[in-house]
Amino acid sequence: MATAIPAKPSKQNLGQHPRLVRKKKPEVTLDDTEEARLRMSEGEYRRERFKDFCRFCRDAGAWVISSPLERVCRVQMPHGSPLLERLAQRPKYPVVKMPGLSQRLQGGRFIEVQEIQVTLWSRG
Repeated sequence: MATAIPAKPSKQNLGQHPRLVRKKKPEVTLDDTEEARLRMSEGEYRRERFKDFCRFCRDAGAWVISSPLERVCRVQMPHGSPLLERLAQRPKYPVVKMPGLSQRLQGGRFIEVQEIQVTLWSRG
């Protein structure tokens, strides 16, 4: 008695399905309008401000190294990072350059980084 050989499964035709288009990420804006502050509690407002600031720094090639939700935030940035120019366009965030250079391990090698402190919100 002969057994039936199962048919080969058909290959999936990927040409019939159009490739999904990725949505563009929204541009990072530090939402510090009075309207944003009024619709959120103080804790939510500070959490959102810190999260937006971290994304803002990451887009400029810098790293936030301070603890979350601190008023004065420490940031490390490599040589040639556009972060200082971008922060200069927003005078609401005072920047203090720390003296000297630090080292950061990136991709298996050490790179020199400048450390700055940025005040995200005033006391109170």
